[in-house]
Amino acid sequence: MNNESLIILGLFMPLFSALGSYCFKNNINVRDSFGVFGGIITFIISLKIFNGIQSNEQYVLNFFTLFDGVDFLFNVTPLGSIFSLVASSLWILASIYTVGYMRGVGEKNQTRFVIFYSIAIHAALAIAWSGNLLMLFIFYEILTFSTFPLVGHKQNAESQSAGRVYLSILV
Repeated sequence: MNNESLIILGLFMPLFSALGSYCFKNNINVRDSFGVFGGIITFIISLKIFNGIQSNEQYVLNFFTLFDGVDFLFNVTPLGSIFSLVASSLWILASIYTVGYMRGVGEKNQTRFVIFYSIAIHAALAIAWSGNLLMLFIFYEILTFSTFPLVGHKQNAESQSAGRVYLSILV
């Protein structure tokens, strides 16, 4: 598997997990396994990229050029590879914890939570691997809007107020 394919797979695995969670929303065991397995696969990809970076390999993916000097570009740096390792390993642990906690307290809208959490992981990896400020900005905003439903998840007055404050600060 070439370096560009690893970037693509690493970025799309959380989105695949979100889609799988949605498709299996009525089978909670399968739904909840997407976060754990998606995290494990993303961690393995991140580890492979990290090892490649340590061997001075380049991980660059330019999807397209908007105009001269402005590209839709991913360029994994050593620090970005470390951040992706942290994010993907925490995704595994958080998925395991979330399943136990949400089932234990009978939390509503568990599917929505795991979907938006997966999208947030996608955005975090894209931020870590962004190749320029445009990419950083785009995926930071995706991260902001994908974590908004997590902040207001309980859907009571307090959490919705916190969500509005959250958005007003970050946007």
